[in-house]
Amino acid sequence: MNPAPRRATGAHVEVGMLALALLLAGAPARATSPVPAAAEGPGAAALPGYDPAGDPRERPQPGGDGLQKALEALGVDDLAVGLAAFYALPAPGEPGAPLGTLTPRQLLAFAAGQVEFARHFTTAQGLGPHFNEPSCGSCHALPALGGVGSRPEHVIHVHEPNDLPGETVGLRRQTFGATPPERAGPRRGRRRTPPLFGLGLLDALPEEAIAANADPGDSDGDGIAGVVNRKGRGSVLRPARFGAKCHEWNLWRFIGGAMRDEMGLTNTAAAGAQADSDAAADPEVDAATMRRIDAFVRGLAPLAPRAPTDRRDREALAKGKALFSAIGCVGCHRDALGGVQGVYSDLLLHDLGPGLDAGLDDGPAKARFWRTAPLWGLRHRPRLLHDERATDPAAAVGWHDGEAAKPKARFLALPERERRTLLTFLSSL
Repeated sequence: MNPAPRRATGAHVEVGMLALALLLAGAPARATSPVPAAAEGPGAAALPGYDPAGDPRERPQPGGDGLQKALEALGVDDLAVGLAAFYALPAPGEPGAPLGTLTPRQLLAFAAGQVEFARHFTTAQGLGPHFNEPSCGSCHALPALGGVGSRPEHVIHVHEPNDLPGETVGLRRQTFGATPPERAGPRRGRRRTPPLFGLGLLDALPEEAIAANADPGDSDGDGIAGVVNRKGRGSVLRPARFGAKCHEWNLWRFIGGAMRDEMGLTNTAAAGAQADSDAAADPEVDAATMRRIDAFVRGLAPLAPRAPTDRRDREALAKGKALFSAIGCVGCHRDALGGVQGVYSDLLLHDLGPGLDAGLDDGPAKARFWRTAPLWGLRHRPRLLHDERATDPAAAVGWHDGEAAKPKARFLALPERERRTLLTFLSSL
């Protein structure tokens, strides 16, 4: 699945030197987080499911008694798991490559996490009793590890449980032994498997960068509102930014929730229940494994847009981008957000009209409201929209309505040649 191994670079030399230093000198490898931390502010520990010992933004300094703790503090476990995988990582700019800002230590953690992300869990390790697939990589495979599903059934089925009216949870379709399948009830829906590229950058965005674009009362009269979905407990509420309905504010918890909800693997990163009914001891995924998987997802670079092939192509892409802005698509799909370039999202909830009404609320996010999907990596997605009903960008635009009604109407009114130019730009992302 990975591209050809990287040629020897300065990073390889640094990693090799780091490996030697870790083994001989014991330099702490876990005192820093894989990407710059988001400002947390006071009261973060009050959030449900918050684990200051696991969240990489609150990573403890190395220390503790015993050989195992000492080895973990030195990062030798990441070294052993990740060193071989490091030399097979995709080249910079290729799908699945790490962020170019990662340090050698972070690259080792990223490589170790890639191994865990592709790992197939077993029943003895806690998989199930209900699950969709046995590994994270099973549903995040295209165009590289961390992407979207490789088969049509790799979508997330959600439903409204009886004990949580107005909320949704994942529906796991595979079971072990005599375990009966989960029941969805009368209200259920489909969600596409989200690509994970660039999520570490979005997690590190300051809250103000998201909240600044909200306009719930449409005070400027452009027809576009945008609502922040704040999640948390009590007075500690954060702008949520992950998931089709903005249901999670924190990447650490987003990953933990996916492992629990999609694979039946209990872990301390997920909010809510920390135990299930199978025979494996809970939590089934230990903190070290969670930190590795987090380091991989957090360190994934966004997918780069297609490079222009010649001057004419460069001019066409520039014109398409200008048209995208002129018809108002950037009212939601913002090119830059808080210094993160090329994301084409505001990470806000918008009413997209009756055609995209899924008939299923998710907390404050009502049935017609969806998070603005980031468009980076768009050309690598075989299908689009929350339930994968659209086969190309033109079809996706056609389903937009509500707050997107005016930009959609302008798109449809474009002369055919200009419309093709705009679609060429979108297809280059």
